[in-house]
Amino acid sequence: MTQFVLSLITIFLATAAHAQDAPQEPGFMSLMPLVLIFVIFWILIIRPQSKRLKEHSDMVANLKRGDAIVTAGGIHGKISKVNDAEGTLEVEIAKDVNVTVARATVAELKVAAPEAKSEAKKVAAKKPAASKKTTATKKK
Repeated sequence: MTQFVLSLITIFLATAAHAQDAPQEPGFMSLMPLVLIFVIFWILIIRPQSKRLKEHSDMVANLKRGDAIVTAGGIHGKISKVNDAEGTLEVEIAKDVNVTVARATVAELKVAAPEAKSEAKKVAAKKPAASKKTTATKKK
């Protein structure tokens, strides 16, 4: 058993001495795993988060009167007034109950304002109506 341990120590010392004589790999190759980890981190975490942040800021910038929203605190309501100068919204949460919230606290746009729906109806009304065909049914 002792000889086995001594032979292992001898092999270990011989390989360590041999490794000192061998040329070391360049510094760039030793940084390659760190670069690879950063690229994977960027693709899986940073890029999707920045995409969601951009979508949220676009949604907040396009809020208008009549939109149904949900705030980050969970308050559901309808925008009754937009104050761009202060960056606030007045939200009606119940009949004759209005609260003022910061624009950035809007978490979700539930329903767009009715103006957008009425514009869609106007466009549909401009299209010619399809002629209806009537068919006679046979009685037995």
